[in-house]
Amino acid sequence: MVELLEDHGLVAGARAPQPGDSYSRLQQRRERQALYQLKRRHEEGAGRKRKVLRVQDDQDGWG
Repeated sequence: MVELLEDHGLVAGARAPQPGDSYSRLQQRRERQALYQLKRRHEEGAGRKRKVLRVQDDQDGWG
């Protein structure tokens, strides 16, 4: 019974994945790829022209 609990990480003596194992490296790689894609999409959209509100003189008594 204790072995089953240890296998599922429910007991203090259970082995947790180490930061250098292949699973965590794969997770980190996927996160980096996702961030790179977000950055690329953002940079592609940066070329769009922004809308600017312009103030016109003599409208509504201002100016």
